[in-house]
Order: sequence, then C-alpha cells, then structure tokens
Amino acid sequence: MIPLDEQLRIFEERERDAYYAILYIMYTEWPRVVALARERLIAGYCEFGDQMFRWDSETRHRNVLEELADALNYSVSAAPD
Repeated sequence: MIPLDEQLRIFEERERDAYYAILYIMYTEWPRVVALARERLIAGYCEFGDQMFRWDSETRHRNVLEELADALNYSVSAAPD
C-alpha cells in the first residue's frame, strides 16, 4: 500500500498534468462521455429517480466539483507515460 504522505507527494507532482489530461479527454472523447452519462442516468434512475433535478444550485455545483475532484484523483494515480 502506498502511504498517504507518498500519495500526497504524487498528487502535488502530477496534478497539473492530470488537469490537462482531463481536458484532453473532454475534447477528444466527448461523444463517449455523453454516451456514458446517458447510460449512468438510466442505470441510476431506479435508485435515485429525479433527485438531481430537484437539487438547489449550491448542491448541484458542489456535486459537480466532487465529481471533477474524483476525475483529478483518478488521473493523478496513473503512472506517467
């Protein structure tokens, strides 16, 4: 297991490259992102219904930020090419 201190060091070292990697994915794979979002909307319907359509703007914004933060962490964890 990678200790937390080491993970934080890696995060600091890679976060800028991960940011650009995420932008690249959004630019080059947008149709795939849209298709996956649609699939997730359908898959989550039974459990969550229309919950996200009833969020206030602050809750929606916070949830978007959390998802982007997850994407950053996923990208940071990738070994550099």
